[in-house]
Amino acid sequence: MRKFSWVFVVLLVGCGEVDDECCGPPPTLTAIPPSGSQVAANATITLVFDYPVESVTDAIGAGKKWTITPPQATMHIIWINLDGTEGRQTLNYKLKVGGAPFRRIY
Repeated sequence: MRKFSWVFVVLLVGCGEVDDECCGPPPTLTAIPPSGSQVAANATITLVFDYPVESVTDAIGAGKKWTITPPQATMHIIWINLDGTEGRQTLNYKLKVGGAPFRRIY
């Protein structure tokens, strides 16, 4: 019986490991340029998180930095945190089409 008690205590103590990187506060997203800006239709939007994330919909990157090209006027960003939970944020942009104004030639 005494051996069984020690094994039980060791099992209880051994499972108390905490992974701080995984279970910290949820990451916040910063978009560059910021949401609400006017951007070229072929611009690249950079997404920066304050904590690493596992994946971001329609984005290329890893960890804290991801990019999306080309942007949409409204983008619903969904990411998966390292602990498996989901985060969401909507970004809105005014898309600028073309560079020079149209000139009529006679």
